[in-house]
Amino acid sequence: MLAAVAVVVATAVAAAGGGRPATASAVAFARQGTDGTQHDLVSAQNDADHSTNETRATASTRAGKGRSSASAAVEKVNVFGGLVTADEVRVHAEASGDGTSTSGAIIGLAIDGTPQGAPDGRTIYSLHGYGHLVALDAGSTGIVGLRARLTKDYKGNKAGSVVTVGYASATARDAIAPTTPKPTQAAPAKKKKANHKATRPRKKKAHKARQLSAKQKLENALTQQERDWAAALLLRPGYAFPVAGKHNYVNTFGAPRSDVPVHVGNDIFAAFGTPIVAVADGRIYRVGTLKISGNRLWLRDKKGYRYFYCHLSDFAAAAYNGADVHAGEVIGFVGNTGDAEPTPPHLHFEVHMPNGSVVDPYPYLQKWDQSGVTSASWLRRYGKDPGVRPGALVVVKDFLAEG
Repeated sequence: MLAAVAVVVATAVAAAGGGRPATASAVAFARQGTDGTQHDLVSAQNDADHSTNETRATASTRAGKGRSSASAAVEKVNVFGGLVTADEVRVHAEASGDGTSTSGAIIGLAIDGTPQGAPDGRTIYSLHGYGHLVALDAGSTGIVGLRARLTKDYKGNKAGSVVTVGYASATARDAIAPTTPKPTQAAPAKKKKANHKATRPRKKKAHKARQLSAKQKLENALTQQERDWAAALLLRPGYAFPVAGKHNYVNTFGAPRSDVPVHVGNDIFAAFGTPIVAVADGRIYRVGTLKISGNRLWLRDKKGYRYFYCHLSDFAAAAYNGADVHAGEVIGFVGNTGDAEPTPPHLHFEVHMPNGSVVDPYPYLQKWDQSGVTSASWLRRYGKDPGVRPGALVVVKDFLAEG
């Protein structure tokens, strides 16, 4: 299956002569509550303009130039029953082919009624022993206005509750025109010199090799054994889709990323706290927390295939090193830990062959999403409760592991 995909991609790129279309996307929302629901959420792809009273997202690819912008302006902010208040929270992200720029402002910020100075860039505030507040937290493509997290119960709000106010993200890239080899012209004949010496034949100029996309390079690097493994996995029954709840995803395998060489997985977006399940019967290992991946774990199934999950908000009771799990069993919850903190919550998911080589997870996600093992029995047992149970791991500082 993946071999066929690689052939199709290679054919398409060859036909285009290495060109690519312009792209643009933007996302914004006003608030994200403790249940993960995003209010006034708007998004725009390529050529669109959507807005609400508090948010707007625009995107354009006219004339081959990618342009996008997203903004949120939220007034009369009140979080956790008055623990955090603000007159207004504003964030803005704007992108072009040169990259993304972000800006924001917090007006009239107060914590438990005590006025605070306006933040100038990313600022962390203490919530008087009840948690912490991060203001103007900007990443490579987006910015969060305020994110408040409780570490202690406050006025009926449970410890661990998170509320986000104001989010904007934008990305864009310009089109690259297909390259057409220039026809070679015959060199004009030179007049022979009087001594009739033989002239050396002219050397032909070597044409520059066509540049392959990162996705093509990854797929072309697979050995025949790895292709056979990949095809066999697609035919195996008994696998579950990794996110048990409402979700959306597109194929971003091979896409560029700012903090890693290339994106070797797919991002599955879902509400904060949506259950994450084991895709197969197998054993969990390398459970812990790292700077980029945040809360992460690995799963090895009984045939030796490996699956990487990261950016989890929390681990379930089943998620500890050496735990044996079944397909559809809850092992964690959707979040945005690690370098995903400025982005909407999602699960970064990878598929690796028995020898560790990575393949495009999209064909498997499509199949398991349509006809995979149901997670209903495990959801009835665990629900969305991310509370610590015996054996649960909350945070492990794993400085020696790399992935």
